[in-house]
Order: sequence, then C-alpha cells, then structure tokens
Amino acid sequence: MKESALAIKVLNIDHLVIIAGIIDEMELVEEVNKKVGIKTKETLTPGQVMKAMILNGLGFLSAPLYLFEKFFGGKATEHLIGEGVLPSHLNDDRLARTLDKYYQAGTTKLFTAIALKAAQKFQVKMNSIHLDGSSMYVHGEDENTGGEKEVNPANQSGELVEAIAMIMGLCLLVYTLAQRKLRPELESSGSGIKNQVNKLTNRPTMRWVFQVFQAVHLIIVNGEKQVSNLTEEHQKILYYLGKVVVSII
Repeated sequence: MKESALAIKVLNIDHLVIIAGIIDEMELVEEVNKKVGIKTKETLTPGQVMKAMILNGLGFLSAPLYLFEKFFGGKATEHLIGEGVLPSHLNDDRLARTLDKYYQAGTTKLFTAIALKAAQKFQVKMNSIHLDGSSMYVHGEDENTGGEKEVNPANQSGELVEAIAMIMGLCLLVYTLAQRKLRPELESSGSGIKNQVNKLTNRPTMRWVFQVFQAVHLIIVNGEKQVSNLTEEHQKILYYLGKVVVSII
C-alpha cells in the first residue's frame, strides 16, 4: 500500500508573535474597524492591514513599507494576523488604499482612539497625545547610537505622510507597551533574562528580546501546527508578557 506524502510547511514567526499579541491585547484591530468601517467584500479589514503594517514596522529587518509585500514572504500570516490572510493579500495596492482610508477617517482621531483604548487595557496614565504628520522624533536612548532618532518620511504626498506617521507612532506605542509590561513582571518575580553579555537583567530592551526570538518557526505537518526552536527562555518571556501573547503560540 502506497504511503501518502507528508505535506510540510515551515513559516517564520520570530518575535512577531510578541508584537501580534500586544496588538491583540490593545484590541487595535477591533477599534480600527469600528472607526474606519468594514466593507463586506473586503478580503482584509482595515484593522488587519494596520496590524500587518505594525508587524512590518517592528519586523527588525530593513523592510520599509515600500517593501511591504516582500516582507511577508515566508511569514505565518494566518497565524499572526488572521485566518485566511495570505502574504499575497498584503500588496502595495492594498497598502495605499488602506492608508488613504486612515487619512479619510482622520489620523489624529484614529491614533487617539487606539491610544486611549490601549491605555485602558494596559492601565497607563496619559497626559497628552500628539501626532505630527511632517516628522516624528523618538525620544530616549538607543542602545546602538546612544542618541536620538528622527524619522522623516520625505518625497511623499501630504496625506500619505500623515498616515505613515500615524503607523510609526503606533509602532512606538506597541514597542513601549511590550517593554512596559515585561520589565515590571520580571522585577516583581525576582526573575530576569540573559542580556547581550550573558548576564541576567530584569530591564531588557524589547530590541534585545526581539533578537532572542529570531529563528522561531511555525511548522505545519498535514495541517497540524507546532512551534519549533521555542526554548525555556522564550517560554518564560512569553509567560511574563501575559496570556494574550501566549495564546498566539
């Protein structure tokens, strides 16, 4: 009797599992869909596309939005974004059309709604919210340069610049929420993770945590899913980031 061939697929999830989990805990997709609206025949909702943009923005590779479609090649898009979402769905045309929808909905209004929802979910006190469509400054120490970064999306239409600036701001928000959640949990539990010089720390940067998660894969064998290369260190980090992040795995 002839044995049936195994169908094996290996997809990358890496640190994107953390980003996807934080976005889900923020209820960002639901909030964006509510504010922007959903058309019945759309393959992806505006919220799902925004989630994909943030995954791209924090993808840890030199993959700007103009390489949007290429970034998702080999990624576990259904696992990270939603059932039925394929890399081919995340193309430049959809990116441009959805960015325009964000602009039409009002980028400041949209950013504010998402930020307030996140503040509520993560119990963060907010004094002010400001979104500058011409340029964006990231204040704080960068572990590589020790200085301050500026992101200035040039040579684009004003509407597109404004929408992209909002996505940049949301990338920073997701990064900050993840770091803000992990550090106190490590500290209160008396735990830590190994840093770049192999010493335990309870104040890791998310940039380092993202590096730790490189080479984590989703393997699908005849439709059955399992995660490979997930170490005890990875599982500990996911545990301290909370059940929503853990549920992505």
